Amino acid sequence: MLSSDLAASYTVETQGLDTGITSNLGLLSKGKHCTGLLIHTQTIPPSILETIEARARIWQGKDAKGLLEVTDILWSADRTQLLIVQDTRDYVSLAAYCDGRPNPDAPIDESMIWDIAAGVIEALGYLRLSRDELQLHLALSMDTIFISLDADVGSGTGTRRLPVRLALGCLDPVLHPVMHESVDAQRYTAPELFTSFQQLDTADLFSLGVVLYELAMCHKAFLALTSSTLQDTMKGRAYKPITGYTTALTEFISDLMEPDSYKRIGLTDAFLHPTVSNLVTFNCAPLEDVVLSHQFVSGVTSPKPFSLTGGEPDAEPFSKSIRRPSEYEPPANTHDIGATKLIIEARKGDIVGVRQNLNQAKSFSRMGMTALMYAARKGHAEVVEELIPYEAGLRCLDEAFEGYTALMFAALHNQVECVKLLIGPEAGLANQSGRTAFMIAAIYGHFPVMELLVHEEARKQDNYGWSALMCATIIDSDSVVEYLVPRENNIFTRCNENALSIARRLHPESDIVRKLEMYEQAV
Repeated sequence: MLSSDLAASYTVETQGLDTGITSNLGLLSKGKHCTGLLIHTQTIPPSILETIEARARIWQGKDAKGLLEVTDILWSADRTQLLIVQDTRDYVSLAAYCDGRPNPDAPIDESMIWDIAAGVIEALGYLRLSRDELQLHLALSMDTIFISLDADVGSGTGTRRLPVRLALGCLDPVLHPVMHESVDAQRYTAPELFTSFQQLDTADLFSLGVVLYELAMCHKAFLALTSSTLQDTMKGRAYKPITGYTTALTEFISDLMEPDSYKRIGLTDAFLHPTVSNLVTFNCAPLEDVVLSHQFVSGVTSPKPFSLTGGEPDAEPFSKSIRRPSEYEPPANTHDIGATKLIIEARKGDIVGVRQNLNQAKSFSRMGMTALMYAARKGHAEVVEELIPYEAGLRCLDEAFEGYTALMFAALHNQVECVKLLIGPEAGLANQSGRTAFMIAAIYGHFPVMELLVHEEARKQDNYGWSALMCATIIDSDSVVEYLVPRENNIFTRCNENALSIARRLHPESDIVRKLEMYEQAV
């Protein structure tokens, strides 16, 4: 498990969730109990590892409310393992607590479950208000929630007496279970994260709901052999009903486990639940004014991992870090995005309302998007046609999608009719890292959009020399590679790699190697 040099400092007592690239470990060092996140680094580019280490060091030596203190960050001598250690003091993980109960199948007291729920929600609140980079957790599980049975929390107006702290959350998308094949670790993942890394606190609340369910029922909520069947089970709420507890608790857990992210309760709503509000002292009002930092869109922080929205010179792209970094979906409540009346009507596709508010053209929402961008993303072709004379060519100001045009948003969401309208005024434009709408369509396999853009944007390269074919090669998209290789072969990056050399390095056993060999020169 641990390399010999790391094992000289820490002894592994227990092993929790394992994704193949990360493991949650219970550790012992000089008589002190710790928790550790072990990261196997062989397949992660150095640039992303630097980001992960930097994000962990934000919390090193910091007694942050609701979080365990990071006490050690160690590399193995050969740098194939990175170990991030947190001091558990007198805390134990929920997994360890449940395993250590004299009768593991005996019901857990309802007041204890409420205490844990309130403690996690309070910790998420402090995390959300932090001025540091990581405002969401996105890794809640029985292994990352810790409780202390020996201390008195002494907070709230109710009777909560169970302190709760969290281990570190997800430090980069490449570490998240949806990027790997560990179905057991994926059982805590909100359904929307399997297809789109949306920056919503409701994803953490779904994970909390699964944890509370497992505490109440003493068994896993979801049993599945594949990610696909797991998602179907989640979306169909195919779990045994909770029994033996009050309606208030069972309905609360049900609300948390709502598969639709926009119907699921948010963090503020969780704080305002009557039972939770009596168990915390946290003031949730400031949460309404917090704008999330888009931590979970791969590559939006510095240094930037390779992603749909950005890139980095001389960085080896991670094959799955660009798989689904889809955009953050703004909340349905339009006042939350700082919208003008024009933007509100454009999002709804109301052409009459749009025409009545054209004097507000060229205004931006708080997310840095124009009315045309919202309409293009939603597929409101009539609205797009109306707004093109006013807003075509404008760029998104949001950090995660800086430089995106309306055409890029239409390509991202496969809105073919909108793409047809926007080709004239916006084809050939690139975002801040040089990516084009054609490259975005290639990453997602949107063939109708690709066919519309191929004559305008094929063989273009981003700031670091990457082409649409290379993007498709990274994600091992056989059909997209087959379509693109006759059109984009023998293009070279700034590091003098072509698609064939990338495929041989990342996917040596894949069929795409054979297809690329028919067109590309070996490097």
